Amino acid sequence: MVRPLLKKPNLDPSTLSNFRPISHLPFLSKLMEKLVVSQLQSHLQLHAIADKFQSGFRSRHSTESALLRVHNDILGALDNDLQIYLPVTLSNSAALDPLYNCLHTIKQWLSQNFLHLNEGKTEYILFTPDSPHSSPSFGPPTPQFAPAIRNLGVIFDSVFTFVGYSVFTAIVIPPSPTLLPKPWRVINWGDRDQLQQYVRNYEPDKPAKHLRILLYGPVGAGKSSFINSVGSAITGEQVNAAEANASNDITSFTVEYRTHRFKVRGEQKKKINIVFNDIMGLEGGDKGVLPEDIKLAMEGHVRDGYQFNPACKLSDKNEFYRRDPTINDRVHVLVCVLNANSPSFDPAVIQKMKEIREAARDLGIPQVAVATHIDGISAEIENDVMKVFRSKNLKKKMDMFSETVGIPVINIFPVRNNYEGDKKKEADALLLTALKHMVNYGDDFIDEYVDNDAD
Repeated sequence: MVRPLLKKPNLDPSTLSNFRPISHLPFLSKLMEKLVVSQLQSHLQLHAIADKFQSGFRSRHSTESALLRVHNDILGALDNDLQIYLPVTLSNSAALDPLYNCLHTIKQWLSQNFLHLNEGKTEYILFTPDSPHSSPSFGPPTPQFAPAIRNLGVIFDSVFTFVGYSVFTAIVIPPSPTLLPKPWRVINWGDRDQLQQYVRNYEPDKPAKHLRILLYGPVGAGKSSFINSVGSAITGEQVNAAEANASNDITSFTVEYRTHRFKVRGEQKKKINIVFNDIMGLEGGDKGVLPEDIKLAMEGHVRDGYQFNPACKLSDKNEFYRRDPTINDRVHVLVCVLNANSPSFDPAVIQKMKEIREAARDLGIPQVAVATHIDGISAEIENDVMKVFRSKNLKKKMDMFSETVGIPVINIFPVRNNYEGDKKKEADALLLTALKHMVNYGDDFIDEYVDNDAD
């Protein structure tokens, strides 16, 4: 129900423009409105749809930010000499067409966007580099220029004296803290050695000889860097098993299906029973790896060395097609690698990720995700990796990832690749914690697979 309400008690009730429509909504509709707004704002943020200059209904924006923008634009226009020149005498009304056209264009745009310019309440003001001695009058039907106008409750004059305010108070609002008082996930940063030993000693149930982890994700997410970083955390030495691309290329650097294995050197050489598979990155359109090829890899049909073809999937007649895969050829854990510093994702890539997740679901393969490039989220994480789980920005990013790819936040693990700072042990603990969860999930999958095969 909409109820008209006078804007001010002293206004004429016979004039409709003096009323403001007030909506009376039931509790349930307000609750639904909150839910819709939350989802809509997440969608607008994810796909960068909202106008960057919008101040209304946006976090950390208000009338103050809108006023500052208008103030800045006017001063910038004066500095840049951005003006409308009318090279005629004021009595020559025919030469005022540029001004009329400008006003007509504004009205036309408003009309096309279901808005209306209330000319009875519209004021005009003239800003010039030097304060004019008098406001010019062009005669009807040109609008008259006011010496001062009100904008969002603030009075603007042509020289920004803010006349009408007896006291001008500047309120400095401190920036919202970027760190939470308590971490949103608990991790024991001193467990690096125990986690390392856990991974090194892992052995799957026979007939499985190893646990296979397949990584996929958009181009530039850091799949190869993650493999190298995990290998370094496991072995305790620098690893460059998977060639990573440090440039800003928008095409995939990895083009072949490769299996990466690690071993611990020293007096007692030990082979690690966990292997990683790297593939071509996901891209929009007809580029990047095909979801069909990833499904074949999960089933164990793809042999090492197969060069992915974005135009067609691997044929069962191809020499790199394995006809009778065993438990050792199959993928036991599927890991989605995402760039935490990416502003948004291509909708076409999101659709491909959905197809891959559905294929893994049908195969019963457990799924997790890792968020890379977390040092680009905030200066706090860049300076101290141990503050990763107190970062507000990263938590928001994790929630966005969960909504986008459909993986619960509890199964999304932030990691820092290629870290060589003074907190290398803590960065390794972050990597090995993620790996331990992958191993546990994959081991459960192998156990179930072996049990079903025995039945």
